[in-house]
Amino acid sequence: PHGGGYGASTMLPARVFILLTFWTACSHCAMDECEDDLGRAQRCMPEFVNAAFNVTVVYCVQTGVTGVTKSCHLCDARDRRQHHSAVYLTDYNNQMDTTWWQSQTMLAGIQYPNSINLTLHLGKAFDITYVRLKFHTSRPESFAIYKRTREDGPWQPYQYYSGSCEKTYSKVNRGFIRTGEDEQQALCTDEFSDISPLTGGNVAFSTLEGRPSAYNFDNSPVLQDWVTATDIKVTLNRLNTFGDEVFNDPKVLKSYYYAISDFAVGGRCKCNGHASECVKNEFSKLVCNCKHNTEGEDCSVCKAFFNDRPWRRATAESASECLPCNCNGKSSECYYDPELYRATGHGGHCRNCADNTDGPNCERCRDNYYRDSAGSRCFACSCNPVGSLSPQCDDRGRCSCKPGVMGDKCDRCKPGFHSLTEAGCSRCSCNPSGSTQECDVQTGRCQCKENVEGFNCDRCKPGFFNLDPQNHQGCMPCFCYQHSTVCHSAEGYSIHTITSTFDRDAERWSGQQRDGSAVNVNYSPSTKDISLISEDYYPVYFVAPEKFLGNQLVSFGQNFSLNFRVDRRDSRLSAEDVVLEGSGLRVTVPLIAQGNAYPEEDTKNYVFRLHSTSDYSWSPSLSAKDFQKLLHNLTAIKVRGTYSEKSAGHLDNVSLVSARRGPGTPARWVEKCTCPQGYEGQHCERCALGYRRSQPELGLFSPCDPCVCNGHSDTCNSVTGMCDCQHNTDGMSCERCKDGYYGDSTVGTSSDCQPCPCPGGATCAVVPKTKEVVCTNCPAGTTGKRCELCDDGFFGNPLGIASPKRDCKACQCNSNIDPNAVGNCDRETGECLKCIYNTEGFFCDRCKDGFYGNALASNPAEKCKSCSCSPYGTVGRETSCLQVTGQCRCLPHVTNRDCSACEPGFYNLRSGKGCERCGCNPIGSTNGQCDIVTGQCECHPGVTGQHCERCEVNYFGFSSSGCKPCDCDPEGSMSAQCQEDGRCECRPGFEGVRCDMCQENYFYNRSNAGCQQCPNCYGLVRDKVNQLRQKLQELQNLIDNLDSDEGVVNDKAFESRLKEAERAIMELLNEAQTSKGMFNFMDRVDKDLLKRLGNLNNTLTTQWNRALADTAQKRVRDAEHLVDRAREELDKAKKAITDVDINIPTAPGTPNNMTRLAEEARKLAEKHKMDADQIEKIAKDANDTSTKAYNLLKNALDGENKTTNNITDLHKKYDLAKNLEKQANKVRAEAEEAGDKAMKIYANLTGLPSFDTKSLEDEVNKIKKEATELDKLVDKTDKEYTELRDDLRGKETEVRKLLEKGKTEQQTADQLLARADAAKALAEDAAKQGLKTYDKAKDILNNLRDFDKRVNDNKTAAEDALKRIPGINATIIAANQKTRQAEAALGNASADAAEAKSKAEEAEKIASAVQKVTITKADADKAFNDTMKLDSDVDNMMKQLGAAEKELEKKKAEADQDMMMAQMVLLFLNCLSLFLCIGNIDKVDQSKLEQIEKSLKDAKDKMAGSELDKKLQDLDNVAKSQEDMISDYDRQIREIRSDIENLNNIKDSLPKGCFNSAALEQP
Repeated sequence: PHGGGYGASTMLPARVFILLTFWTACSHCAMDECEDDLGRAQRCMPEFVNAAFNVTVVYCVQTGVTGVTKSCHLCDARDRRQHHSAVYLTDYNNQMDTTWWQSQTMLAGIQYPNSINLTLHLGKAFDITYVRLKFHTSRPESFAIYKRTREDGPWQPYQYYSGSCEKTYSKVNRGFIRTGEDEQQALCTDEFSDISPLTGGNVAFSTLEGRPSAYNFDNSPVLQDWVTATDIKVTLNRLNTFGDEVFNDPKVLKSYYYAISDFAVGGRCKCNGHASECVKNEFSKLVCNCKHNTEGEDCSVCKAFFNDRPWRRATAESASECLPCNCNGKSSECYYDPELYRATGHGGHCRNCADNTDGPNCERCRDNYYRDSAGSRCFACSCNPVGSLSPQCDDRGRCSCKPGVMGDKCDRCKPGFHSLTEAGCSRCSCNPSGSTQECDVQTGRCQCKENVEGFNCDRCKPGFFNLDPQNHQGCMPCFCYQHSTVCHSAEGYSIHTITSTFDRDAERWSGQQRDGSAVNVNYSPSTKDISLISEDYYPVYFVAPEKFLGNQLVSFGQNFSLNFRVDRRDSRLSAEDVVLEGSGLRVTVPLIAQGNAYPEEDTKNYVFRLHSTSDYSWSPSLSAKDFQKLLHNLTAIKVRGTYSEKSAGHLDNVSLVSARRGPGTPARWVEKCTCPQGYEGQHCERCALGYRRSQPELGLFSPCDPCVCNGHSDTCNSVTGMCDCQHNTDGMSCERCKDGYYGDSTVGTSSDCQPCPCPGGATCAVVPKTKEVVCTNCPAGTTGKRCELCDDGFFGNPLGIASPKRDCKACQCNSNIDPNAVGNCDRETGECLKCIYNTEGFFCDRCKDGFYGNALASNPAEKCKSCSCSPYGTVGRETSCLQVTGQCRCLPHVTNRDCSACEPGFYNLRSGKGCERCGCNPIGSTNGQCDIVTGQCECHPGVTGQHCERCEVNYFGFSSSGCKPCDCDPEGSMSAQCQEDGRCECRPGFEGVRCDMCQENYFYNRSNAGCQQCPNCYGLVRDKVNQLRQKLQELQNLIDNLDSDEGVVNDKAFESRLKEAERAIMELLNEAQTSKGMFNFMDRVDKDLLKRLGNLNNTLTTQWNRALADTAQKRVRDAEHLVDRAREELDKAKKAITDVDINIPTAPGTPNNMTRLAEEARKLAEKHKMDADQIEKIAKDANDTSTKAYNLLKNALDGENKTTNNITDLHKKYDLAKNLEKQANKVRAEAEEAGDKAMKIYANLTGLPSFDTKSLEDEVNKIKKEATELDKLVDKTDKEYTELRDDLRGKETEVRKLLEKGKTEQQTADQLLARADAAKALAEDAAKQGLKTYDKAKDILNNLRDFDKRVNDNKTAAEDALKRIPGINATIIAANQKTRQAEAALGNASADAAEAKSKAEEAEKIASAVQKVTITKADADKAFNDTMKLDSDVDNMMKQLGAAEKELEKKKAEADQDMMMAQMVLLFLNCLSLFLCIGNIDKVDQSKLEQIEKSLKDAKDKMAGSELDKKLQDLDNVAKSQEDMISDYDRQIREIRSDIENLNNIKDSLPKGCFNSAALEQP
């Protein structure tokens, strides 16, 4: 830039400075913060700035007076022509380096009237405090300052400066503004219009100077708008000159121009006190950073939703922040409403209120809305415009309704009103007896009770009568024994009540338990009632007497009432508290049903309506006709009397409403039926004359059909239907002729029946085809068309043909013929021809050869039996035997009837020569018998040899009891073998039978094995020993006398002998003990003696003990089943003991009486053992039977609580059987023990030693006592067994009944299972057929796929051939025709497959029906799944058939190719015919002929190369395959239909329901 200039710090005039100071002072109050320290809003302003600093100024030259023409320029320092750019006006003003803006010179026309405009764009509104200009030249003579408040607004003059104010601006020079005048008017002054100073002259304009309201700026909107400016414009109108421009000297003119070095605008970014700063927005435009809920470039408006009071500038006293609107959370939008603000002080008016709210603050519901109970939302009233008085509802949403209208929305008529209109609803005109007092709200049609009809419900439906307001169904159904549905109330009937008041007695009421057993009813004279008491929780019922039973049909729909109370309240009610039974039907109802109270200690009245509707809770639910049928033949009324254990129920005032003929209150519920033809009576209970019962077993319920008498009677029995037949007819319907007459009685004429041409009045019949009369009831023994022949089984000659006449007589074959066989005998001679039972002869009167017996016996089992002779034992192996005895002719020593065994003592039957003698030694063998094969005899113990002829080694004493072991002492004997008497050969010094003792005067020396001789002094002792031996021998003789006495010894004699023996033994013992002190060596002899005495004592004690114990144990064994037999055996045992006969054996091995007694005891023991085994077996069988019965009953009667007691009894029987088994085992053990002891007695009786009689006597007394106790125990057991047997008889009957019932139910279950198995089998067959069908369809699919592959291979060639030969359309049409025929055949297969699919669906339905049967559910499920699989397979088959159709289309192309080749053949055949024609021409072109011949050859080659024959054969094969496929489909369809038919049969055979139902009530 050129030249210098004044700095920015040039002083302003004093008064301007004062105003600026005041403005800035007023503007700096809390201008940095919009909130104070407490967070309260306060006025805030941006900082005071030079708004013009670095702001671009537009320089324009205005050449028109009006300002229309102007030229604007921008100075550019880089361009000489644009130096002194306007940017120098607002750049930093440095006095040391002054820059300025300079206009063009006057030479360029810069002079009035032309003017220059300098426009400063501030970018936004500012509150302008001053405008200052510093001129680099002299100040202009006239210039003006303008401003505008918006960028697109008009320019408004701020201030005029001129030396000629009035001339230039029409303004008074140095004028002023008075108070009250327009404070926005611009003033004019000449203060700054002098030419001096020539440079650096300042012009300062204060926006508020001379404005009266400047000191109250915050309250002066005029001045607030006055200081607001977005643009400042300085217009330079006239230069100051010295007047020399008039000479137009260019130099002079160039010296005049405008130049300004600084252009400053002091002020603040206008934010109206609501922002402390201005910032640039996203468009780089300067805007206020607004606070106090304001917004806009100047914070000149409130933010949305902050319009509760009007927007105001912030002042020092108030921040005037914008406040939020109060919309109660229902809106986020509002606007300022001045009227609202004036009225309420709050101007925020909400808009778009949510939840159907309204009002300035969304504080109320919209019109025709109401607030819910929570108070959060409003809902539409939705008042019906027709039924409501107003669309507005109350605070609960209920509308005000018109007359007869109801509902919160007034949208429906009240009960009893209808037809909602503008006037409301009209009242229903319904009959109160037949309606529910309600009608259709649209039509007014009344809502009738169940059995009522009519617009007003004023008449009964057909089949009903007696319109009764007390009847919930309106009308009662007609009964009429189900013969008529037309009836009306009968006249002459009055109400009658059947009662029981119990004023005098129980009035024949009885008690009954659930099992039907009777219980006594207690009558109380004091309380006048009857009662029942139960000992357990099982109910007991009151049973009504006869007067309440019988035909109580007229009580249908009436009440059965009673008074009842219980002793305790802990009652357990059931579904069967009141029971009605009759006509094979049974219904029950709980006591508390039909609104009745729970039974208590106080008497309650209970009423039960006898009606079939579900409202009355009768179970099971019966139809009205079935309920009437039950009452028609009422057989029992039961009222449950007890409801808890050991509690009583009391019954009183029982009544049943009925009706009877006679005067009184009319009983309108009694019917009078209008009977159809064939019926008569009040209830149509009788058949009219000429009618009969078609089903007499139904009684009065049976339909009446006309008598069918075929014209031979006009009447018949009304019950049986038997016609009163005439004209020689007979039968229920006179459908046949009487016996002895023939003809067709159904013709209906009097001559239908004619006498039969048969002897003896026999009946006859007419052969339908030949019309020949044949006798049908010939005399006994005759037959034939005219009874001219003897019947089968008879013989004679009734007509005397070829022989004398003989009556027919029965053939006499002694019952040895089959009565069902034909031709048993000759019809002329009577000879029996077909004998059975192994008989023969003219009269079948003897046995066949090889058979024996009585051919004339009446029992077939006793007739002729096979001889069955043994071939080994019969002479000559004969098979025949004696006719009577059947004895075969046996070989020597062969026995039995059939010669099958050897005689006793013989063996070797298979020799074929007879049996050989055993030859058993009679002493060494047990019984002389031998093995029937080897001949080995059965030997005694210790005996050997085939014939038992010798003792075994080291045994001796060959006798009938066998051989005994020698048992020689190895130290004292010479060898182990003894002599015949059993004595061993002893070594020196040894003696004894076994050589096991030292001789007398010998002692055993341990150091030197063997016996050594004692000193001689011991000889004296030996003499004393001999004396003792003599006494012992005497005692032995006494014992032997006891054994050898052949007489009978009674108890007393035996006892005395035993005592004598005891005394002798004691004396001997004492003497021996005395001698023991004298002689020490006698110690061994004493011990041996005592041992022998002890053995004798034990033996006798055991004998006596076992003799008595056997009897007692025998009685115990037979305690259950053999008591009487046990007593008999006990008597025998006692007698045997009493008659003990002891004899001395005469020879060794000969048994004495004691031996025989022991043998009998052994046999008796064995017999007892067998009996014990039998008892054990019976007990086990009883145990097994009880277990099986228990399991069977438990399975068959599971859930039947009625059988609880029976099962308990079975448990008891089971336990009893266990006890019997234990007792049997015990008895068996005792029997075995008795047998063993008896065998010991038997073995030891031959050599009885001495015994102690006293101890024996004590043991005998003890055994007697035990036997007595056992006898009592047996008697007690016998008594218990008898009682148990008597008790079990009744239980056995019940168990048998239960078993029979279980068997019946088991049979039913078996039948159902059998049916299920059949269904399963059929379903499995259907599944197999379906699988076969699937496999075949799969094979077809594979074949078609292969077919598709071959077709695809030929597709390209076929397309090329079609393109090459377009002229074979006719042949193609023929091929297409064949293809359509194949498609038609395939279509039939598709239709058949579709039919198979439908049948499969039907099979699925049947399987679903089978599934409903519970017992066959699993099998039926399998059948259903298999059927579904079959259905899926059929669907797959259909898909495959569709694919086959597509593949057949592809095959069409190949056929077209084949047709093309066929067309070529036809073409060449035509050529051949042409050649023949050419042959007739005289002159032939040889070359042409050769050419034609060549062409023909080529054609033949092409024809051979095309393989036409093969392709035609392939087509034939394909066609045949399609036919086979169709045939296979037909076969599969037939199989599917057969399976479906089987499934239908299964469905029809299945039961309609499950009959093994559990009880409804648990006891």
